Amino acid sequence: MQLRKHLLLLPLLWSCSLLVCAQPKVVNVSARLNTISSTEAEIIFDATIENGWHMYSTEVVEYGPTPTSFTAEKLNGCKLNGDLRATSKEIKKYEAAFDTEVSYFELKAQFVQKLSITSSDFGVEGYLRYGACNDMNCTPPTTYEVNLKGKAPVAEKAVKLKLQTRLRMLRSRHRLQPATGGHL
Repeated sequence: MQLRKHLLLLPLLWSCSLLVCAQPKVVNVSARLNTISSTEAEIIFDATIENGWHMYSTEVVEYGPTPTSFTAEKLNGCKLNGDLRATSKEIKKYEAAFDTEVSYFELKAQFVQKLSITSSDFGVEGYLRYGACNDMNCTPPTTYEVNLKGKAPVAEKAVKLKLQTRLRMLRSRHRLQPATGGHL
């Protein structure tokens, strides 16, 4: 009899696990690398949020929702320059579920992680971690993995400017030296 009860519970447990696994994706994230100069780049994360849901900002709130954060697991030829920051306008509102004021985004959000480039070829592997809720429930903390590679532009203008400056210095030194008639 005991075994029969357990066997009857199996389909129920299986269907519940399917519901959890089949939770809709309420936030779609994409990432791109923007190389600003030979020494600076940034990872830009764009998020599209399903209507009725919101994605939380980078602000850490004690006992609050999962904040959006970036973790770099592997950096090649670059290093993080500061923390992940939101560039979209945040909504600040009291949420009874967390009994505190929280910051979040609706419909769209953008986050930027600045990088300092230390090599002409550079790359970043890591993940964006975020939380999302609607009026009824929240998704488990979700991650979006990135593996981005870039090539720093050659600083041609900077090299030209240095060469021109050096040439001017050499010319001015040559003019300032007294004429010796070619003999020392």
